[in-house]
Amino acid sequence: RASAGKIHFKNMTLGRSSMAIAVKDAAMRADFDDVALYQGHGKGSVTLDGSAGSANLAANVNLQGVSALPFLRDAANFEWLSGKANVALNLAANGQSQLQLVESLNGNAAFRFADGAVVGFNLPGALHGLANGDFSGFRKSPSEKTDFSALAASFAVLSALFLATLWL
Repeated sequence: RASAGKIHFKNMTLGRSSMAIAVKDAAMRADFDDVALYQGHGKGSVTLDGSAGSANLAANVNLQGVSALPFLRDAANFEWLSGKANVALNLAANGQSQLQLVESLNGNAAFRFADGAVVGFNLPGALHGLANGDFSGFRKSPSEKTDFSALAASFAVLSALFLATLWL
């Protein structure tokens, strides 16, 4: 078991966190009990098992109430979505090479943003301009935004092909 008051990983900063790690017979399981993450919390598990001669990977992660803009900026240099985010990932892969792992990747993912905005774009204004042949509204502008009450998507990952449903 391990716990930390703060963890820095690349550009990300995690708050108080605790985890349990078990390693036995070429298999490892890490359970993240509670991770303070950008004003929200996360928990989950990651399993790496090489005991059968190939790599079996599994991840089950659940994030709740995460402040999306700073989290996405620090994690992926993605700066155009704000709000409170809930994220669920359940992914697995098996293989003896990176290619086999990617080809066998399967599972599902879902996210939901509440009370947020698409930052840098006025989408209704851009669509109105488009009707008049004006494409300038699709350029990012720091002073623009499009508010939303909810934005959600779910994905099924099947053999590295993503099938998505998006609704507003």
